[in-house]
Amino acid sequence: MKMKKTSKKTILVVDDNFDDLQTMRNILEKEGYPTFVATNGAQAFDATKSGLFDLILIDIRMPTLSGYDLL
Repeated sequence: MKMKKTSKKTILVVDDNFDDLQTMRNILEKEGYPTFVATNGAQAFDATKSGLFDLILIDIRMPTLSGYDLL
């Protein structure tokens, strides 16, 4: 996942519930925030290696790697 840094704050949303994930993404993008999503902690961990996120919103209870483990 190759991303470019923008002047807006970039947000990563991590949740295994597709509806919640899409709702958060829609709200944040409507407000002008570049938003990326991950469906589990392991995927989010890989995404954070880019170092491009200003804020990460993490669900706690997820398969593969929980929000606590990700932190």
